[in-house]
Amino acid sequence: MKKQLENDEPEMLPLLEEGITKEVDTVMFDPNGPIIRVWEEGEIVVYRLSKELCEWAAAVNFELPEDTEAWPCPIEFGRIKGRAYAEFIVNEEEEEE
Repeated sequence: MKKQLENDEPEMLPLLEEGITKEVDTVMFDPNGPIIRVWEEGEIVVYRLSKELCEWAAAVNFELPEDTEAWPCPIEFGRIKGRAYAEFIVNEEEEEE
């Protein structure tokens, strides 16, 4: 895996006002906060999320088990008025099926 720090601590995903979309493969927990695995350039990359997103990550793990067909899924991460957010990007054509 790339973008992993020397001590195996995942890089913090920056949460910017304009948001960033990642193709998320898995949402996981760790004592230091949520972690996501994403696809980047054909490789799995691991990022740590802000602890502000712990409740979101817990809800995702409760509602969407790892074996669900929802993964991988594009998710936008960012900040609105200083608060962290994570939002599933839903393809409207798929939703109609």
